[in-house]
Amino acid sequence: MISSGIVNILTSLTILSHSSLANLCANGWTYFNSTLYCYKVLSNVNYNDALNACKLEHNATLVSIHSDKENEFVNDLVTRSIEWSSPNLLTALIGLHDPDHSGQWQWTDGSIVDYKSWGPGQPNGQYGKEFCVETIETFQSEFEKRHHWNDIPCDLSRPAAVCAYCTGSCKSNPDETSSPRTTAKTCTLSQQSDESAKKWKIAFFILLLLFLLLLPFVIISARKARQTQWLSIDLSLLDFFTLCGEQCSE
Repeated sequence: MISSGIVNILTSLTILSHSSLANLCANGWTYFNSTLYCYKVLSNVNYNDALNACKLEHNATLVSIHSDKENEFVNDLVTRSIEWSSPNLLTALIGLHDPDHSGQWQWTDGSIVDYKSWGPGQPNGQYGKEFCVETIETFQSEFEKRHHWNDIPCDLSRPAAVCAYCTGSCKSNPDETSSPRTTAKTCTLSQQSDESAKKWKIAFFILLLLFLLLLPFVIISARKARQTQWLSIDLSLLDFFTLCGEQCSE
């Protein structure tokens, strides 16, 4: 009985911890702990429409990607978010673009281009008008798939686009002088310390809650043990006096 209650309590606490992470983002957005960012997938948009739609919500922008881990997370999120039955591969717009048509690729959030995942032969600048980027699933081998990038015309509508905004104190306005994602990298340490302090507080309150929830069971068990002990003493005394009475009567 007590063990099943403890299991239920721990299960509830686990659900609570997961929901607290989810609540870091607005409704309809997905949190990624490795970047402290929230992500949302749009459907059937071109580059400019996607950029405007992102900015309407939390001043977000099209996602910038800075690692293999984030690249796969973004693409997995697209796969989970978009119902796709076409024989064509599912593709999604990201925030990489070439606004000056100079071959100098930039992220729409102003962050540094410190990671690239171009597909084979990309970017190829086909027809001299491919200045925006989509991410697409390609086959590395017969059994291995990976998500790579492909340059496309900016007015080309794609099945999906991915918006992102930062949950912490880092700036998310592309007009700010400091790069949002660069700032995110530098403020991550302070955010991590804040997150650590929050986690300690949460852990303390969880332990306190667990203690308070288990306290009645402990008290009841202690009372039962004490009652059993006194009952044993009473029975021993009864046996003693009974035996004494029998001997005395002889």
